[in-house]
Amino acid sequence: MKNNIKEDKKLVSGYYEWDQANLDIGPVFSVFGFNDVEGLRIRLGGRTYFGQNDPWRLEGFGAYGFKDDKFKFGLSGKWLLDNKVFGKILIASRDKDILSGQIEIKYKEFKVKNAG
Repeated sequence: MKNNIKEDKKLVSGYYEWDQANLDIGPVFSVFGFNDVEGLRIRLGGRTYFGQNDPWRLEGFGAYGFKDDKFKFGLSGKWLLDNKVFGKILIASRDKDILSGQIEIKYKEFKVKNAG
């Protein structure tokens, strides 16, 4: 029964749980893709996962487009400041938005839905 629940979670979330490292690998549905700019795209990502009530989480991905011959990446961190507010830092390199080689850093706070 436990294995069935784990397989169902993987199918719904799109992430493969690597319990020994407290990591989720994925989303598995985005490993291969295709678009006009990048052509064939291969992407691998992951996120930390220590439990449902994590006060913080790190996420990242790397991708390569064979047509544009470019590597892309993204890193982000989220943490629960209190029960009502999450903080998020995003570090990314996106060629369509910024010059190649530059790194963009953003900070964002947002309210948790249904917070008292």
